[in-house]
Amino acid sequence: MIEFVTVQRLAAHVGAPESDQWAADAVAAVNALLAGYPWLLDDDGQPDAAATTGALMLAGRLYRRKNSLSGVEALGDTGALYVARTDPDIARLLRIEQHATPKVG
Repeated sequence: MIEFVTVQRLAAHVGAPESDQWAADAVAAVNALLAGYPWLLDDDGQPDAAATTGALMLAGRLYRRKNSLSGVEALGDTGALYVARTDPDIARLLRIEQHATPKVG
């Protein structure tokens, strides 16, 4: 399987131990998901720079969700602050959602 992100890179990014099972699960999920996106690969079949950065950001986002499984990020003066449904930077880097490349049929 193509590796867009590694556990070592995610651990360094989020400050987690490399033996963290949640980090390993997040990396496996992101790599499996992005393997189905052929537009993220260059001519040699390797992830391009934008894809590897987007994969790292997505894995970091999934890793952080362990502390907010219900979607609540924090409680503030005005009530609960929720995790955003989407991240436009990740969508732009992975060319998904509103940033997807138009397909000619």
